[in-house]
Amino acid sequence: FHRAGLPVSRPSDELHGYFWRSRFGRRWLNPIQNAVERRYCERIVVEPRSMRHLRALRARLLDNRLVSLYWDELAGTRNVTVPFLGGRLRVATRAVTLAAETGAALLPVFPLAVGPDTYRVIVEPPVDLDGPRGRRDLAAVAAARQAARLEWYVRRWPDQWLDWWRVMP
Repeated sequence: FHRAGLPVSRPSDELHGYFWRSRFGRRWLNPIQNAVERRYCERIVVEPRSMRHLRALRARLLDNRLVSLYWDELAGTRNVTVPFLGGRLRVATRAVTLAAETGAALLPVFPLAVGPDTYRVIVEPPVDLDGPRGRRDLAAVAAARQAARLEWYVRRWPDQWLDWWRVMP
C-alpha cells in the first residue's frame, strides 16, 4: 500500500509495541522497534474510556482511506467466538461493524514470510457483509467466514501463525 502511495491508518493503545517499560527503554529502545510501523502507518492512539479513535477511524473510512485493524480479541470491546481448527477462537467485531457502518470494503490481508527479510502480502477479495441486519449477528456471520479463510492459511503455513494459544477447545 505504501509503494502504491496509499496511506494506512491503524489504531493502537499507548503502549503498543513498547517492549521496554523503563524510562530509558521508552526513550531509546522502543523507537527502534517501532520505526518500521511509524514509517508505513499513521498511528491513531486508543485512549482508555474514549471513543475518539473510533471517530477518527470512521472519518478515514468515509474519506475512502485505508484502515488496518487487527482481528484479535480486544478487551473492553465486543467479541464473538467462532469455530476454528476444531476448537473456538474469540475475535473482535470492530472491523466488521465499521465496514458495515461506512460502506467500506473489508479486505482480509495475510502476510507470509517467504525468505529471509522477504514477505508476500496477500490481499483477498472483500469479506461478504451480506446477511443478518443486526450488528451483532452480522459480525458473527462475517467473523465465521473470515475464520474459515484464516484456517486455510494456518493449515498451509502453521509455523507462521503465532496465536496457537488463542484456540480454545
